[in-house]
Amino acid sequence: MIHISEILSHYGLAERAPVTLIRESGDNVVYSIGNRSKAILRISKHLSPDEIGFENDALIHLERAHVHVPKIIPTIDGQRCVVVDGMPAVLFEFISGRHLTIDKDHHPTQEEAHNAGMELGALAAAGVSFVSDHPRTRSIATELERAMRDRDVFMDTFEGGRRFISEVEEALASFRSYTGPTGLIHNDFRPSNVLFGEQSDVVAILDMDWSCVGPLIKDLALAALEWSCPDRADVPDMSLLHAFVDGYDLRAPHKIEPTGELFTWIRYSALSDSCTYLCDLIGDPVAEKRITRSYMYRKFLYFSKL
Repeated sequence: MIHISEILSHYGLAERAPVTLIRESGDNVVYSIGNRSKAILRISKHLSPDEIGFENDALIHLERAHVHVPKIIPTIDGQRCVVVDGMPAVLFEFISGRHLTIDKDHHPTQEEAHNAGMELGALAAAGVSFVSDHPRTRSIATELERAMRDRDVFMDTFEGGRRFISEVEEALASFRSYTGPTGLIHNDFRPSNVLFGEQSDVVAILDMDWSCVGPLIKDLALAALEWSCPDRADVPDMSLLHAFVDGYDLRAPHKIEPTGELFTWIRYSALSDSCTYLCDLIGDPVAEKRITRSYMYRKFLYFSKL
């Protein structure tokens, strides 16, 4: 049981009505706190307080670079988080905005994709100078390495498992030989993690809990894929992919063409997300053990043909 009142007492707040559950995932539980004077409470199931320190450093760095991100609200005694039952809880300022509804039948406009790309480009430009004294256990290889720990399970029990593990090994080798530009990356720049204003302007980048230091091109690759090819879509909308990359190139420190190397990193990103889904599937005793159940793996296969 999560004790909201105990958490809020560290901020000098009584439990304010309404306390509304926004979403719960395998990583976080997120609440809206209050009514007129709102805040967002995120309780992390896996992050350590040190990793919250990394995230806080990232948000401060990006805010100073005029990237649109929310602030972490400190506790009464100046701490960045409260640890309850071993889980760090963080209170964020509330930023008013709208989420896009994006699925196979509802795509962003080219202007929205372009503006989102510009904001990610601004994050990349700021990210090249980012440093933090706090450790971050997550990297862009984390989910691939997770799959490799279960390689025998995949090869023995999943349809397509042997090919999948071979593809994961190849992707990890590619990552380890990478020598291009690196810096702070969001690592989860999906439409659900971006808030827009009344028009098509970006007012906030949310959910930096998967952020890390890594190849800048990986951040662009996952984002361009997610903004152009929602789950259940048969093929990407290449006009949206190009609009996103064009926006990114306006502000990023290095321009990236929507061909060749970018497609390699789109495949990497899709494979990494596939690992997350498929590793979680291992523990489901009734789920069909088939690699192509993953939408992201099917995206990986599509871009493997380009």
